[in-house]
Amino acid sequence: VILVVYSLKTNNFEIEYIESEIGHSVLWESHCHAQYEMIAVADGVEDPHNLGAIIRTALLCGAHGIIIPKRGGAGITPTVSKSSAGAVSILPVARVANIGQTVRWLKEQNVFVYCAQMGGVTPYKQDLTGPLAIVMGSEGRGVSPLVQKLCDGTLSLPMAADCGGVDSFNVSVAAGMLLYEIDRQRALRAEKE
Repeated sequence: VILVVYSLKTNNFEIEYIESEIGHSVLWESHCHAQYEMIAVADGVEDPHNLGAIIRTALLCGAHGIIIPKRGGAGITPTVSKSSAGAVSILPVARVANIGQTVRWLKEQNVFVYCAQMGGVTPYKQDLTGPLAIVMGSEGRGVSPLVQKLCDGTLSLPMAADCGGVDSFNVSVAAGMLLYEIDRQRALRAEKE
């Protein structure tokens, strides 16, 4: 893993001077093939297997990058790389000092920021086709309270009524379902245009 500092860009915005952990020096903009950005944000995801699975799914569902914290979550390790099936060497990963400040900045760039947390709206009832970021929280605590307050909306996945004490999906499974729904809605929109 090579640590570099440079400008990460997408079609509509740019994050300058963020430390990035990627296996090559390709700029973020070269990965933008869609009209609207989709950014995954891992707010304190601690298990490297979960982070790798989220990165893999994000790539396959058309995300333009993933943002992780410098501290308070899994970094890019060989386990993450293996769990991502190599996606970590393709999808740009930005490590930021403060997820809350990053959410504020994304919103300034007209990116709608959702967090995945219980008690929100089901993703099937939301229009997820515009520029957006989806924040996935840590395995035990979910999205941090400050970041949750900063987000524009909350998405929740419906579950069976009686789950025998299990109250949430695994973070990588939830990320997969949400990212797939975003990709599905965007594909339907593209067919109509």
